[in-house]
Amino acid sequence: MNGQERHLYKVISRLEKNNISFSIGGSGLLYFLGLQDDVGDWDLLTDASLDAVRKAILGLEFQVLGPKAPFNSSYLIQIALSGFKVEIIGGFAIEKDGERYEIPSKAHLYRDGLPLSKVEYWVKAYQLLGKTDKAGALKKWLDNNLGKF
Repeated sequence: MNGQERHLYKVISRLEKNNISFSIGGSGLLYFLGLQDDVGDWDLLTDASLDAVRKAILGLEFQVLGPKAPFNSSYLIQIALSGFKVEIIGGFAIEKDGERYEIPSKAHLYRDGLPLSKVEYWVKAYQLLGKTDKAGALKKWLDNNLGKF
């Protein structure tokens, strides 16, 4: 386990101990699918209440931020761990051209025992965010793995 993963597991273990369901999205999804070698920050999606998540991560250095366009999530918590950032996003959503696109937090795939967000949702999210390289990598992964999971 590398340093990036060690910090991720520190947060995940707290969520699991508090029965908070989540899935890994963003660059963490790309990482666990083998589509990129490193992660800028870990994105954990959940539908748990802000209070429940705060209780679970009590003792860690974190801050709660409000939504910043184009994101329209319920909340964003940034946790700083030795130079690595883990973000817990409640009710993850992107707003573009007056439309709100929600990404459910339910896991659809597991890698190394970790719950990953649905790949199709992230293809759309990255398209909306103008990150066509990441959207393309995920789309290609889907095309190559359709029916295997």
